[in-house]
Amino acid sequence: MSASKQVPVVREDEQLGVQSAWVALVNRATTKDEADVEDAIERAAGLAVYLINQGRMIGLSTMSGGVPPGTGEGQVIRILDFLATVPVLPANDKSPESIIDSFAAQAPGAKLLWVRP
Repeated sequence: MSASKQVPVVREDEQLGVQSAWVALVNRATTKDEADVEDAIERAAGLAVYLINQGRMIGLSTMSGGVPPGTGEGQVIRILDFLATVPVLPANDKSPESIIDSFAAQAPGAKLLWVRP
């Protein structure tokens, strides 16, 4: 499921017993306004922090790189630092979302939690 749908993704994952996941952020604007990506970045940060605080191993994958999976306060800092500098790609950027999938392949079996503008 996607955080952009305002669905309780975390509760679903708790029921499934997911211990490892990637927050997959699409950091490409959908219009010329970058506010939609800024909102997605905030949602990705909140989701990652919540899951890490629940003791889960979380990685971050974006169209511009990411943070390998980890746990604890250090991982929260790494993810928030990365998100503070992640670029907003223009709407006409042709980078495929599959870049996110290839980065997330570093942890096979981990669930992808998509956050889109």
